[in-house]
Amino acid sequence: MNKEKMTVTMRLLTESYINKMISLPRHTFVLDLIHNTKPKLFFRGQSCSYGKSDLSASLYRNQKREETLIHEYTQRFSSQFLTMRNNGERLAQMQHSGLNTRLLDVTSNALVALYFAVEDPQNKENGIVWTFETNVSGKKENDRSKEELSNLQFLQFKYYDSDLLEVLSTLCTLKESTKTALWYDIKQFKESQHIPDSPKMLQAYELYWQSLSNGWGTAAGNDHIKKKLRKNMNLSKGEARRLQKEYRELNESQAARDLYQKICNDVGAFDRNINFVDLETPFVFGPPVSNERIRAQSGGFIFEPFFAARSATEVGEKMQMMLKNVSVSVTIRSCDKEPLREELDQLYAINRETMFPDVFEGAQYVNGPDLENDPKSYNTLTQTK
Repeated sequence: MNKEKMTVTMRLLTESYINKMISLPRHTFVLDLIHNTKPKLFFRGQSCSYGKSDLSASLYRNQKREETLIHEYTQRFSSQFLTMRNNGERLAQMQHSGLNTRLLDVTSNALVALYFAVEDPQNKENGIVWTFETNVSGKKENDRSKEELSNLQFLQFKYYDSDLLEVLSTLCTLKESTKTALWYDIKQFKESQHIPDSPKMLQAYELYWQSLSNGWGTAAGNDHIKKKLRKNMNLSKGEARRLQKEYRELNESQAARDLYQKICNDVGAFDRNINFVDLETPFVFGPPVSNERIRAQSGGFIFEPFFAARSATEVGEKMQMMLKNVSVSVTIRSCDKEPLREELDQLYAINRETMFPDVFEGAQYVNGPDLENDPKSYNTLTQTK
């Protein structure tokens, strides 16, 4: 085979995989009306599939506590964070430095994801690339029934300074006892309101959280919303008062106060009206381009807010179930890995050198040994963890 024919063949091989990666089925989900963002694809490449634990972040395979990892790393490498503005930005930097966090690496560049699925010449298994669609547009919200809206699941895109990211990234830094207490309080709150078992109360909450201040994750109740709770949903005054009373008690619990105090220490004044019902939904966020590796890899993250999860398998199963309508997975045949590596290098200048323009060994010392998986065999977008 001459060089020209070989190049065409290789290009066709890459193009065939890219076409599969971007061939998501048509959906009819709603657009993100808060930020008015357009649909966007993100990708994740792995050298092989790990079955049920696919799509689980590295934190869930580390036996150290989350706040211990964060505090140890911050103490050792505090100079990295001097100019950073919030905990979301700091958490993104930790992930890109190689620390085990609850962030899952993704990229907006399909070729980069393909590279990470084939980069390891020692791995003879089939690779896999996941594609995720965010903020999927389609049928207008006001054309849908309440039942349709309550069943929709779609992956939202957030910016690094969103309130939801600040709430959850700050929660990561709190003691496990505080996280456990808050999650218990949230569970009791939802059970007391019969969420989501009661369609009536679910609709009431949809109205209650309409006064979102800065995206999902925060809410500011007002008289207008209170009136709509009673009028549009036929709630009695007693039911509306009970809803508001239960929320107020949750919002003033010791665990919630600890969270608010930590947020205020980080960013100053903050609206004390968190939407606790919506804190366990994964979302994508784009970090600031704070280093050359983020730029080279077109990096982004999926935040996995499963604070009560006990294992990587549990998280993987949740992620795959929650995102099944907005994601596809493409198998990369092992026999295609070498020609794909050659083409990515020769035609697109995507190789180890261009993908990793900096070093990040320091975080591995803080991580300690991975007792569940061989760290040399588990590929993520930025490095093997």
